[in-house]
Amino acid sequence: MQKVNNNGAAFSIQRAAWVRQLVLALMLCASLGFVTGCKEDEDGPSVENANLNPIDREFLEQAVQSNLTEIQLGQLAVQRATDSTVKRYAQMMITEHTAAHADLRNRATAQKWTIRDVLNDENQAKRDNLNNLQAAAFDRAYMRSQVADHQVTSGKFATQVDQGTNPELKAYATQYKPNIDRHLVEAQNIVATLGFQ
Repeated sequence: MQKVNNNGAAFSIQRAAWVRQLVLALMLCASLGFVTGCKEDEDGPSVENANLNPIDREFLEQAVQSNLTEIQLGQLAVQRATDSTVKRYAQMMITEHTAAHADLRNRATAQKWTIRDVLNDENQAKRDNLNNLQAAAFDRAYMRSQVADHQVTSGKFATQVDQGTNPELKAYATQYKPNIDRHLVEAQNIVATLGFQ
């Protein structure tokens, strides 16, 4: 006969209770029709109720995350950056991405798509990492991330212009790709001028 460790028994009971709660929560999600948006973590999709092909859906998700990230990182940079050029760039990101996001939201509303204004885990981690930096280290990391992020975003917008099928999203990508490319060039120039390579 084996001895039962009371700590092990208590852990098993707690685990069983947790599993029951999780199953009940998933059943509730399923009964309400939220199975596709109900995940164990809160890093759910930025877009719901959008019946799109994979290219269009990926673009819409990325555009939402790009706008939200640029706005939030810009707000952080306006507060924390030490260089006035970096602060001016950050303010431009806030202004232009806020306008772009409002336009995207209006287009989504017209299509009856739901957009969630929540950073995904990757972009939240990026914001948290920047928030831990100070002075020149912050300025350098922020501007380097602007170059990298706008390179990725420019590529996604180019793909949508070339391969997207949803007229609203194709029009959005066509309209805003020049802005993304301008942001990229300005970020690259700031990185070079301030010696942040």
